[in-house]
Amino acid sequence: MVKRIFWEDSYKKECISTIVSIKGNNILFDQTVAYAFSGGQISDSATINGIEILSAQINENYNIEYEVEDISQFSIGQKVTMKINWEKRYNLMKLHTAQHIVGEFIEKKQPGIKTSGSNIRDSKATLTYVFEENINTILPEVEFEINNFLHKKFDVQTSFDKHNINRRIWKCDEFNCFCGGTHIRNTNEIGKIKLKRKNSGKNSETVEITLESN
Repeated sequence: MVKRIFWEDSYKKECISTIVSIKGNNILFDQTVAYAFSGGQISDSATINGIEILSAQINENYNIEYEVEDISQFSIGQKVTMKINWEKRYNLMKLHTAQHIVGEFIEKKQPGIKTSGSNIRDSKATLTYVFEENINTILPEVEFEINNFLHKKFDVQTSFDKHNINRRIWKCDEFNCFCGGTHIRNTNEIGKIKLKRKNSGKNSETVEITLESN
């Protein structure tokens, strides 16, 4: 099983990894700092010895395969340097944490509301709900409450579920959920967020989350 360094330290920007398998243009390593698409969060942009990773995916054995265009420079047993695009990763961390908090506040405001989808990119995050009304009626108040919450500098914690070693738990103040994504350490790092309604169709409402600086 590949060691996911981003679970231990999401702020780590690079690591030395050993190639353990090559299949076509896909490489498996003993350890990695590069997140692969999961739970709505897009993959990190990263390089291996300066060569760009084209895609990353979790295979049937729960390992992460990284695709490169030119495999000729790599061999099994080779030690390489893996580096991530830190600016993109840090935005993903802030937006992913913000998305969880937004979801918690919306669910407190509208008990019983059902989430039907989520997405985290480096410029914005979204939450989609099964909702018959216009969700914009609650967004200004929710945005105000969340920004006050963020300013209070709550710690953000992630840890392994003691009942499942492959499952991660996210926690912030009274909130917690299962999540294997990357996150910041404190809500103050997010700054302020903006919420915007995106109509997704009949009985479907999407909330777009952006960082104020974006």
